[in-house]
Amino acid sequence: MLSDLVDYLGNNLLIAHYCGFDITSPLPSYWTFDRFLKNFQHGPLSTLMQSLVLKLASEGVIDTSFIGLDSTPIAANTSYYKYNII
Repeated sequence: MLSDLVDYLGNNLLIAHYCGFDITSPLPSYWTFDRFLKNFQHGPLSTLMQSLVLKLASEGVIDTSFIGLDSTPIAANTSYYKYNII
């Protein structure tokens, strides 16, 4: 989540520096990251990732004989009420 990223970078300035941020200035806000993700064209990165995976598979660096799934839960910005008693 973006809020976790902002917190992590703020608490780990060395990592922020390695990511290219000027740590002598305030780090980007949540909204800056959010705007970037909404406006960024993901197509070229998807194409690059696909070509890298295919290259690594052809070189035998990675094994493509199975499928891996990420089952990390995704928190929704909602409220859930088990019982709705009025």
